[in-house]
Amino acid sequence: MIGGDRPEVLAGSDWLRACPSSGAPFSAQNASLGPTVAPTLAPPGEALQGAGGRWPTNQWWTSIISRPNEPLWSFPVAVRIREGRAELSAAEPVTSSSAIVTPFEATLTLIDPGTPNVVAVGDFHVVLQTGVAQYTIAQGSPAVWVDPVGSTAEFIIEPGRDVQTVDGPRLDHDGSATTDHLIIDDRGAPGWDVVASTRVSWKRSGDRLTATWSSAGPASFGLVARPAGAGLRWTELAAATGRDPVAATLAEYQLRGRDVLQRLTWQRRHGGTGLVTLLPHHRLGAIQLGESISGQFPTARGTLHTTLTDIVEWAAPLPELVLDVPQVELTPAEQTEVLRDLQAEADRATQTPSPVGSYFGPKLLGRLATLVDVSSRYGTEATTAALLDALQREVLDWATFDGDGDRRWFGYDAVWGGMQSSTSEFGAQDYNDHHFQFGYLIQAAATLITMRPSVSDRIRPLIDLLIADIGVGQCRPGFPRVRVVNAYEGHSYASGFAPFADGNNQESSSEAVHAWWSITRWGLATGQNELAQRAVALYATEAATARMYWLGEDLARPAGFDHDVSGIVWGAKVDFATFFDARPASVVGIQLLPFTFGSWYRNDPQSAATRYVAGSANSGDHWQDLLALELAIADPERASEIIDSIDTFEEGNSRAFARVWIAAQRQRTRI
Repeated sequence: MIGGDRPEVLAGSDWLRACPSSGAPFSAQNASLGPTVAPTLAPPGEALQGAGGRWPTNQWWTSIISRPNEPLWSFPVAVRIREGRAELSAAEPVTSSSAIVTPFEATLTLIDPGTPNVVAVGDFHVVLQTGVAQYTIAQGSPAVWVDPVGSTAEFIIEPGRDVQTVDGPRLDHDGSATTDHLIIDDRGAPGWDVVASTRVSWKRSGDRLTATWSSAGPASFGLVARPAGAGLRWTELAAATGRDPVAATLAEYQLRGRDVLQRLTWQRRHGGTGLVTLLPHHRLGAIQLGESISGQFPTARGTLHTTLTDIVEWAAPLPELVLDVPQVELTPAEQTEVLRDLQAEADRATQTPSPVGSYFGPKLLGRLATLVDVSSRYGTEATTAALLDALQREVLDWATFDGDGDRRWFGYDAVWGGMQSSTSEFGAQDYNDHHFQFGYLIQAAATLITMRPSVSDRIRPLIDLLIADIGVGQCRPGFPRVRVVNAYEGHSYASGFAPFADGNNQESSSEAVHAWWSITRWGLATGQNELAQRAVALYATEAATARMYWLGEDLARPAGFDHDVSGIVWGAKVDFATFFDARPASVVGIQLLPFTFGSWYRNDPQSAATRYVAGSANSGDHWQDLLALELAIADPERASEIIDSIDTFEEGNSRAFARVWIAAQRQRTRI
């Protein structure tokens, strides 16, 4: 590894668990904050606050709070509660040249005129209450559990479906039966097992099924999706799964050697094991997956394989973790060019303040921090001091509130329990992209206090609050314990309220990885070793899933999808697109920026060369600097020629960094 060994505090750890949510009040703890800032969306009453803390935004289920008529995509089942119905879908994806889309097709519906509220959450499950029924939805489970209120429940099935009782004959269109297990299918096509906790009386009228039971003994139901290729044991295992609902979900992490282990636990109401579905990254890094069961679920993210277990463990390789600027050999010409570039950057930094927006302001500080790091190794004392002075001025501006006229500051939002900036960009007021945006400022702060520890007391209070907002499983009063991290899927989500039919989404996987790299550096700079360990764990898992689902490495995309790279990954969709530009350079480039030495996780030369070709198609000179730096992983000489030939760099990039990055890649290829 170029850049030195990992610090000892990152060499290993016990299992890292997210602490319980805290109901304690928020405390600024010496942070200089601006006025109270609230997002555009207010929560529906007090249900949001729950028992012991605030529910997170940015999850796969948070659209139920903001727009409850959208599907919740939980892999492999999707649930939509709207217009008096709770609808379930387990449809297969449809592929085109630029998108893989899972449609929502309601094949099983429960009549429910209630309004859903969140009443409990775990690391990857949610419990909803409508007043008519309670629903438990857990990621990685083919089952949804329903606890109705009262002594009847009415279901609607897709027209043409057969209904078979497990212990008796078919239930015809005007038939009735008493049983605890129905199988709904279309002559062998994937369907549903409807499993009751006790024997109930069923009456079928056309495509409606009504269950009735004694009021003295309430029934609950497990609605279990049937996969393609379900084996002979499926009926038995679906029955056991349907009668033992998930009661808690827990995600834990451990640093072990050159890997980060993640353990996912589904704790069930009666203590048994059940059917669990595995995403491709679970199987790629498999350590403990349980007993393999026949039956697969195609999804936009890849095929889900079924296993019988309550614990899944997988390992994400910890990429070369370069936390500082590596010592590389520069040619005399390169040394001269880097010094010239750094001097130009120092002159610019002393004259040009950063923008005031919540994205482009911190983004320019991240760029400036990278230049400080480069200058500290390859520049002069004068250029380093000038760049560092500019960085200190800008970071302190964000970290302090000076009253009316101050244009850069943060305030606390007590409604959702998070931090908001004075000028929001890209929907940050609704908790969009907080880890992207705050990651840049955290990077800048880590560089600043590493070189000037004396300013730590003035900026640490704010930076610690920004980290609490993003959520790494810490116990910080006034914040949810997690926000952007989706444990089961192994990556972050960027939309705060996710008001989309395709679920939540994340565009820039690389900015997510950058956030965890930045928090690692901050944790080490401030002596917060457990924070650094948590950040490293998230860095490794996010890097692994970024390479797979966004970059297409170690993943078989469905036939008909013409790309390795995806610009946006959704709960139900994989899309070769961006929210801002259709050119391939943007689709690929948004998975590359910002380039720092934390970008080393993309270290496969063949894949990097493929990305360069894909991003260069039909894009003119747009973001050619980003594409060239990615090409440097495979062909540093060609990358150097490109960098020398262009004048325009992406906002977070610089020629000085580019030269050192290419030299580092050249040296790496010789090792």
